[in-house]
Amino acid sequence: MRELLPKVSVIIPTKNRFELLYRAIESVLAQTYQNWELIIVIDSKSQIELQTILNYCRKLDPTCVLSHENTALFKISRTTSVHVMQNKTFSPEGDSLKEIYSAASARNFGIYHSSGRFVAFLDSDDTWSPSKLEIQVNFMRESGLWVSHSDYLLKKAGLPEPEYISTAQMTGRKVSQRIAFRECTIATPTVMYDRLNFSHLTELFPPQLDLNEDTVAWLRLAAYSKENWGHLAKPLTTVYSIRILQGTKSLAKKAWRYCSAKLAICV
Repeated sequence: MRELLPKVSVIIPTKNRFELLYRAIESVLAQTYQNWELIIVIDSKSQIELQTILNYCRKLDPTCVLSHENTALFKISRTTSVHVMQNKTFSPEGDSLKEIYSAASARNFGIYHSSGRFVAFLDSDDTWSPSKLEIQVNFMRESGLWVSHSDYLLKKAGLPEPEYISTAQMTGRKVSQRIAFRECTIATPTVMYDRLNFSHLTELFPPQLDLNEDTVAWLRLAAYSKENWGHLAKPLTTVYSIRILQGTKSLAKKAWRYCSAKLAICV
């Protein structure tokens, strides 16, 4: 009997970026790995953006209808699907609840509603190579890894060729050490983790931070994964911005201090 592939939950947060989002969606649809769910979290109340994305996805599954919770499920095949939902994250403020909109809260919301064993992230303006999920899932299963990331291509506006970014120095226990003292070069769309080893983490990304929320997430994962964090020396992702290189040592140290003080797990 053929072994059933473990499901991968792909989380894409988006806000007013449909002209780029479709490109990211197409790169997921083109994956050679065929057991995944794509969760698109709209980080706003915009009904226009919701309808624009739904209209696009209806081409994939014309039978889908929007539920009363502003969520929709599009079945692509027996083992692949696309979920569209709006971020509904709240934080206590006095005697009431305040809505929180951010990439961090949108990713957390998507993770909460996901069901895959493996969780992967893709930003709405980036793309994956067609074999990304297949290569990374096999790599993690064969190596017994809890977390992994890969090298990537950085496409800068105005330049004809992308730059190859190696992140080989970010692996094992070195992940947290290097984040503390220098820029974090890990790109969010290259990261995948095995949910089975992190069931105790109810909130991976800190919605309180406007910058370097991904750095704190990696520190949280690194605190538990220790040596079980692997690196793939293959450019499986194309990043169409320079945001992951815009951090400074002071920002990285700020994220480290936040993680240590608030979570007491990274010391």
